[in-house]
Amino acid sequence: GKFRDRELKGVEESCVYVGIQSDWYYRKVSGSDSTDDCKLEFDHAVAKRKPDYMTMVPTEDTCNSAVWTGTLYAAFGQQLYKACFDRTQGGVHDEASWHAQVDALAAEIRRRIGLPALTYAPV
Repeated sequence: GKFRDRELKGVEESCVYVGIQSDWYYRKVSGSDSTDDCKLEFDHAVAKRKPDYMTMVPTEDTCNSAVWTGTLYAAFGQQLYKACFDRTQGGVHDEASWHAQVDALAAEIRRRIGLPALTYAPV
């Protein structure tokens, strides 16, 4: 209904699609239920935005792309992720590493839309 229409319109109007890829999300987008909202949104993003204008933010065990299957692997299996929010894969361990991962994600989004990287002046 209306939610699905707004969801797909949001994908189409975005500059960059950012998927927060939890284990749960991975199972849904890699599954075969074509009526699932997560799968529909992801497949629509791949079709409309193309992987050049998409980035996935792995969390949990999904930072290991060797285990991915389906559309997710086809679109992103060979990418080196700039941000990973999984404690076991070298991602977030403390506040400083959290900020480093957020900065890496922001830089990746800027790169994908053709904006220069931000530089920070010491405070």
